[in-house]
Amino acid sequence: MASNSSLFMRILRAIIHRVWTVLFFLSVLSVLALANHWWDVIAGGYHVIQSWILAGIDLIRG
Repeated sequence: MASNSSLFMRILRAIIHRVWTVLFFLSVLSVLALANHWWDVIAGGYHVIQSWILAGIDLIRG
């Protein structure tokens, strides 16, 4: 009886470990995807501000 309980606990721990590993991998993947999305937004905003500054300089020189 004790060996059946031990076997059940080992199987349960293996299943929990597998689920935990998959959830961790998916969490890391989603954080990387979110960072990639926001990086595009930040870079796009930088380019817009840069073009505004260059247009302002051209107006001042013009």
